[in-house]
Amino acid sequence: MKQVPRDMVFQAISLLKQGKSILEVKELTGLSNSSVRRLQKTHCSGVIKPNGGRLKKLSAVDERYCVRQVTKNRVSSAVKVIECLENDIRKKVGVEAVRRAFRKAGLGAIEKPKKPLLSAKNICNKLSWSIAHKDWTVDD
Repeated sequence: MKQVPRDMVFQAISLLKQGKSILEVKELTGLSNSSVRRLQKTHCSGVIKPNGGRLKKLSAVDERYCVRQVTKNRVSSAVKVIECLENDIRKKVGVEAVRRAFRKAGLGAIEKPKKPLLSAKNICNKLSWSIAHKDWTVDD
Protein backbone atom coordinates (compact mmCIF):
# COMPACT_ATOMS: atom_id res chain seq x y z
CA MET A 1 0.00 0.00 0.00
CA LYS A 2 1.51 3.32 -1.04
CA GLN A 3 1.82 6.22 1.36
CA VAL A 4 -0.42 9.24 0.67
CA PRO A 5 1.07 12.70 1.33
CA ARG A 6 -0.37 14.47 4.39
CA ASP A 7 -1.23 17.64 2.50
CA MET A 8 -3.32 15.60 0.04
CA VAL A 9 -5.14 13.95 2.96
CA PHE A 10 -5.85 17.34 4.58
CA GLN A 11 -7.04 18.71 1.23
CA ALA A 12 -9.40 15.75 0.79
CA ILE A 13 -10.77 16.15 4.32
CA SER A 14 -11.38 19.87 3.84
CA LEU A 15 -13.15 19.22 0.51
CA LEU A 16 -15.35 16.58 2.15
CA LYS A 17 -16.23 18.98 4.98
CA GLN A 18 -17.20 21.60 2.38
CA GLY A 19 -19.83 19.16 1.12
CA LYS A 20 -18.12 17.89 -2.03
CA SER A 21 -19.03 14.40 -3.21
CA ILE A 22 -16.62 11.49 -3.13
CA LEU A 23 -16.33 11.58 -6.92
CA GLU A 24 -15.45 15.29 -6.91
CA VAL A 25 -12.83 14.81 -4.18
CA LYS A 26 -11.38 11.85 -6.07
CA GLU A 27 -11.01 13.92 -9.24
CA LEU A 28 -9.52 16.94 -7.45
CA THR A 29 -7.00 15.09 -5.28
CA GLY A 30 -6.20 11.99 -7.33
CA LEU A 31 -6.97 9.62 -4.45
CA SER A 32 -8.86 6.37 -4.96
CA ASN A 33 -12.53 5.89 -4.14
CA SER A 34 -11.80 3.66 -1.16
CA SER A 35 -9.27 6.12 0.29
CA VAL A 36 -11.72 9.01 0.03
CA ARG A 37 -14.51 6.90 1.56
CA ARG A 38 -12.24 5.87 4.42
CA LEU A 39 -11.32 9.51 5.08
CA GLN A 40 -14.98 10.49 4.98
CA LYS A 41 -15.91 7.72 7.39
CA THR A 42 -13.23 8.59 9.93
CA HIS A 43 -13.07 12.41 9.76
CA CYS A 44 -16.38 13.69 8.36
CA SER A 45 -19.09 11.77 10.19
CA GLY A 46 -20.95 14.92 11.32
CA VAL A 47 -21.23 16.51 7.86
CA ILE A 48 -24.83 16.41 6.67
CA LYS A 49 -25.32 16.30 2.93
CA PRO A 50 -28.66 17.21 1.40
CA ASN A 51 -30.69 14.35 0.02
CA GLY A 52 -31.07 14.07 -3.69
CA GLY A 53 -34.27 14.65 -5.57
CA ARG A 54 -36.29 17.45 -6.99
CA LEU A 55 -36.77 20.61 -4.96
CA LYS A 56 -40.27 21.46 -3.73
CA LYS A 57 -42.07 24.30 -5.44
CA LEU A 58 -43.90 25.29 -2.26
CA SER A 59 -41.87 26.05 0.84
CA ALA A 60 -43.26 25.36 4.30
CA VAL A 61 -44.35 28.99 4.58
CA ASP A 62 -46.16 28.81 1.23
CA GLU A 63 -47.90 25.58 2.27
CA ARG A 64 -49.15 27.25 5.46
CA TYR A 65 -50.33 30.20 3.37
CA CYS A 66 -52.35 27.85 1.12
CA VAL A 67 -53.93 26.10 4.09
CA ARG A 68 -54.74 29.44 5.73
CA GLN A 69 -56.44 30.67 2.56
CA VAL A 70 -58.80 27.69 2.76
CA THR A 71 -59.38 27.64 6.51
CA LYS A 72 -59.42 31.34 7.42
CA ASN A 73 -60.31 33.20 4.21
CA ARG A 74 -62.75 30.50 3.04
CA VAL A 75 -61.32 30.16 -0.48
CA SER A 76 -63.35 27.38 -2.05
CA SER A 77 -60.96 25.47 -4.31
CA ALA A 78 -57.31 24.71 -5.05
CA VAL A 79 -57.54 26.60 -8.35
CA LYS A 80 -58.58 29.76 -6.52
CA VAL A 81 -55.74 29.28 -4.02
CA ILE A 82 -53.35 29.14 -7.00
CA GLU A 83 -54.72 32.48 -8.19
CA CYS A 84 -54.12 33.93 -4.71
CA LEU A 85 -50.55 32.61 -4.75
CA GLU A 86 -49.88 34.17 -8.15
CA ASN A 87 -51.36 37.53 -7.11
CA ASP A 88 -49.88 37.78 -3.62
CA ILE A 89 -46.56 35.90 -3.70
CA ARG A 90 -45.88 35.82 -7.46
CA LYS A 91 -45.36 32.04 -7.39
CA LYS A 92 -46.63 29.85 -10.18
CA VAL A 93 -47.45 26.34 -8.99
CA GLY A 94 -49.68 23.53 -10.14
CA VAL A 95 -52.96 22.35 -8.70
CA GLU A 96 -51.49 19.07 -7.46
CA ALA A 97 -48.84 20.85 -5.39
CA VAL A 98 -51.56 22.80 -3.58
CA ARG A 99 -53.72 19.69 -3.12
CA ARG A 100 -50.67 17.84 -1.76
CA ALA A 101 -50.21 20.66 0.79
CA PHE A 102 -53.89 20.34 1.76
CA ARG A 103 -53.62 16.57 2.25
CA LYS A 104 -50.43 17.01 4.28
CA ALA A 105 -52.28 19.45 6.56
CA GLY A 106 -55.20 17.02 6.96
CA LEU A 107 -57.63 18.79 4.65
CA GLY A 108 -58.47 15.84 2.41
CA ALA A 109 -61.85 15.31 0.80
CA ILE A 110 -64.64 14.12 3.08
CA GLU A 111 -67.16 11.71 1.64
CA LYS A 112 -70.68 12.50 2.74
CA PRO A 113 -72.62 9.62 4.30
CA LYS A 114 -75.40 8.18 2.19
CA LYS A 115 -78.88 8.89 3.47
CA PRO A 116 -82.10 7.28 2.26
CA LEU A 117 -84.28 9.34 -0.01
CA LEU A 118 -87.46 10.66 1.57
CA SER A 119 -89.96 8.71 -0.45
CA ALA A 120 -93.52 8.18 0.79
CA LYS A 121 -92.57 4.76 2.18
CA ASN A 122 -89.53 6.17 4.06
CA ILE A 123 -91.60 9.03 5.48
CA CYS A 124 -94.18 6.55 6.80
CA ASN A 125 -91.46 4.35 8.33
CA LYS A 126 -89.78 7.29 10.08
CA LEU A 127 -93.09 8.63 11.37
CA SER A 128 -94.23 5.26 12.70
CA TRP A 129 -90.85 4.71 14.41
CA SER A 130 -90.91 8.13 16.06
CA ILE A 131 -94.51 7.65 17.27
CA ALA A 132 -93.65 4.23 18.67
CA HIS A 133 -90.59 5.54 20.51
CA LYS A 134 -91.77 8.97 21.68
CA ASP A 135 -92.18 7.93 25.33
CA TRP A 136 -88.88 6.09 25.64
CA THR A 137 -86.48 7.02 28.41
CA VAL A 138 -82.71 6.60 28.78
CA ASP A 139 -83.20 3.34 30.68
CA ASP A 140 -85.22 1.74 27.85
